[in-house]
Amino acid sequence: MRSTVLVEEPEGYELAALRGRGRVDGNLVGTAVFRPTATSTVEAEGRDYLSARATLDGLVTADQIVLSLRVVD
Repeated sequence: MRSTVLVEEPEGYELAALRGRGRVDGNLVGTAVFRPTATSTVEAEGRDYLSARATLDGLVTADQIVLSLRVVD
C-alpha cells in the first residue's frame, strides 16, 4: 500500500501518516495524510508572551499551522 501511495504523493508534500484499514472486497483500504514541505518564519512582538502570541495568531492564516514558538528576551 505504501508504494502505491508514494506514487500519488503531490508535489511539495510528504507522507506524514499511513493507516491501513484492512481489506474491502479484496482491496486494501487505508488513509494517507500528506503535509506540505514548505515552511516559513513568522515573527511577532509584544510587551509579554500573551500579547505577542495574540499578535502571532493574527498573522497566521487559516491554511498555516504553528509548528513551534521561540521566545527571545
